[in-house]
Amino acid sequence: MLYSGEIIDNTYQIVNEIGSGGMGVVYLAFHLRLKKYVVMKKFKGDVSDVTLLRNEVDILKSLHHPYLPQVYDFIEFENDIYTIIDYIDGYDLSHYIKSGERFSEKQLTKWLKQLCEVLAYLHEQQVPIIHMDIKPANIIVNSDGNICLIDFGISLGQSETIRGFSVNYSSPEQYHNVLCIINGSYDQMVELDGRSDIYSLGATFYYLMTGIMPDIQNQEQPDLSQFDIPYSEAFVSIIEKSMNKSLSGRYKTARKMLDAVNNIKKQDKRFKKYVLIQICVSSFAMLSVIFGIALIVSGNNSIIKENFNNDYENFIESYEENDFSAIEKGRAILDNENYKRILDTETKENLLHSLGECYYRQNDFVNSSFYYKKAYELTVGNNENDDNANVLFRDYLISLIMNNELSRAEDEINKAKENNIESYYLKIVDAQFNLYIGNTENSRQILNEILANDVDIENRYMGYLIYGDTYFNEKDYLSAAQYYEQAVNVKKDISVLRKLGSAYFNCMVNSDVQNQLYIQKALSYYKEIQNDYYPSVSDTINLAQIYRFTGDYSQAENVLKRLSDYYPQDCRVYIYLAFTAADEKSADVSRYCKKAHELFLSSSDDVRSSIPDDDLIEIKRMFSYYCSSEWWGVNMVFIVLGIILIAVGIAFVLFSEVLLLKWYKKFSDEWENKDDLSKL
Repeated sequence: MLYSGEIIDNTYQIVNEIGSGGMGVVYLAFHLRLKKYVVMKKFKGDVSDVTLLRNEVDILKSLHHPYLPQVYDFIEFENDIYTIIDYIDGYDLSHYIKSGERFSEKQLTKWLKQLCEVLAYLHEQQVPIIHMDIKPANIIVNSDGNICLIDFGISLGQSETIRGFSVNYSSPEQYHNVLCIINGSYDQMVELDGRSDIYSLGATFYYLMTGIMPDIQNQEQPDLSQFDIPYSEAFVSIIEKSMNKSLSGRYKTARKMLDAVNNIKKQDKRFKKYVLIQICVSSFAMLSVIFGIALIVSGNNSIIKENFNNDYENFIESYEENDFSAIEKGRAILDNENYKRILDTETKENLLHSLGECYYRQNDFVNSSFYYKKAYELTVGNNENDDNANVLFRDYLISLIMNNELSRAEDEINKAKENNIESYYLKIVDAQFNLYIGNTENSRQILNEILANDVDIENRYMGYLIYGDTYFNEKDYLSAAQYYEQAVNVKKDISVLRKLGSAYFNCMVNSDVQNQLYIQKALSYYKEIQNDYYPSVSDTINLAQIYRFTGDYSQAENVLKRLSDYYPQDCRVYIYLAFTAADEKSADVSRYCKKAHELFLSSSDDVRSSIPDDDLIEIKRMFSYYCSSEWWGVNMVFIVLGIILIAVGIAFVLFSEVLLLKWYKKFSDEWENKDDLSKL
């Protein structure tokens, strides 16, 4: 026997004895380390194998569930064995029944769910744990109104067939095994599982619902349905099924029983009738809907196909004419959910490739590489057109290079070489890569190898184009133009026309005298872009610059004014209008400078970065001269003033803090040294 105040195992201080019975003595104790109350249960009985008992307690210690008390320890003290578990502050269900309490279905449903959850947790352990002693006395309701299942495994060490046996709540198979033990018929005993706990749970609720204890020996025990009790038919049917005398007639698992409780309304006959009617009505409605949808889909698909064909043709037309609207049209097709269903692989591949081309023409290498890659992956996945895959792979890698993603491009090139891909397409990429990193001679060596062979038009065109770029980068514009001329003889598109226009323009600018041949060539190529393609802002500005350079200011101004009608918010138009007006000594120069400044402040980074540094410096100088102000204007003044004010504010705060600290120190000294504090 343990006494109040006694400390066990240097950890547990006995408060008092709180119960005793067939399973042992129960003490309330205080856990000195955890600073909480626990229960010490003294095992009563013969323990032949303490090691086995300790192992079983270790299993219980590993359990963690909100509806189970935590098992903390297993100790031996003065030849007695104790298990240490959580102290649950509350009363067991038998207390409430004896007090005359009656429970609503809502309350019982809540507890039943919780008990099913905790039983499912126990039964689903790697080594299933069967409680074997579920009854009202072992179910505590805590201060939160939730249950706590106690005394699981309290008879550890005893025969599993008889532990926790109660004639009121134990299952028929448990009772059968007890009779076998009494009669010595051990060979007729049955193996017990979680369904025994399910029966005991049902028997417990039988008592809670009727106030009458069930008795397994009572063959005349009335079913729940025979009682006049305030519970739904569905709830009653769940409890009756759990108390089925046959194992096969009960819920197979606690989890299955929990599902039935969670869907309790579905067990009601009225609900089943409602569901049957609903199924019939829904079936009729569904058939009508399906037939209607079939008719709509049939008609709608035809409309979608027709719309797609029209939109795709418009896209291709815009793409071939280098119309900037092609990008918007192409992306609209890709984003259209209806078109996704009918878009075949080949058409999608062509669409993605064309979009990549559109972006490449605008020097948007981020988007061009994105769409080239998508088209390439689609082509490779289709595995039908190797040549097209090579073209896409080449264009994808060149876009990466032009976007300065050199590491990524180099990885892709090396992978291709490892896979023994040594095509002229890859050599073109290699040449572009070497040019971009400054290995001009390596680039030309690769290009000479390509152009010396009978390669296809695409690679020959790209070879001449890159060869021209090698000279353009060296500012040998005439040599660059000669290779561009060979490229345009192979294939004419807006890209090579731009390069030719730019090359001859630079020949013109860098020549000591105005070479009429260069002027005419530059004009002819930029005019061809204007007439046969959809020119960019830069294309049109370059045309105006040629007129300006040759002294044709009127024509230059006319070109830029027409451009301003299409791009009224582009600062670049007004920058070059200002240059033209200044050269012409026009009074409009001030107005153009102000407009350029206004639009520049709201321009995107892409637009700002496209303006050559020399031109940006010049327009800032002109703005300062003609407008008597700095380029950054009032905004910069505001920024400076803001910085000054912030600095003044910080200085004021710091100065104030210093003064306050001095005052506080003086105050504290006076307070400490003053005899009469009331005068302070």
